[in-house]
Amino acid sequence: MDDDSKPPKIRKDGARDGRGQSEGSRANRFASGDGRNRPGRKKGSRDEKTLIMKVFDMKVPIGSGDGRHHVPLSHAMLIAQAKKACNGDVKAAEFLLKRRDRYETSSTEHDATKALLEEDAAIFADAAARGLTMAALADSDDDSDDDQ
Repeated sequence: MDDDSKPPKIRKDGARDGRGQSEGSRANRFASGDGRNRPGRKKGSRDEKTLIMKVFDMKVPIGSGDGRHHVPLSHAMLIAQAKKACNGDVKAAEFLLKRRDRYETSSTEHDATKALLEEDAAIFADAAARGLTMAALADSDDDSDDDQ
């Protein structure tokens, strides 16, 4: 063992752990011909996220008579919540309003972003009019760092 190497890890029973050490890691590998991951998920099985997403993407019929059409389950659930909210279900209305607020961008947020983009465009136009390039700006930043 070299002077600069770490001491070996010791298990609770006092034996060397062997992780990361050539003799230990070879001894603890899979048996010959047994390359499978025994405690792992079974081959071909799906995780919960995949199953849930598959269920929500299933097409379900909505409407009646000639007006029936198929939509994903997630859409049908939102439509059902909207019908409940229209019939006075406060919890359904609250649920839908929270979802709308989560995905709706406020007009003030949109206006602020638009103003920043216009300001950035004006700055770039001014720099271009003065003949500045990104390389020249980067060089000037490096020079200012040296001054400090």
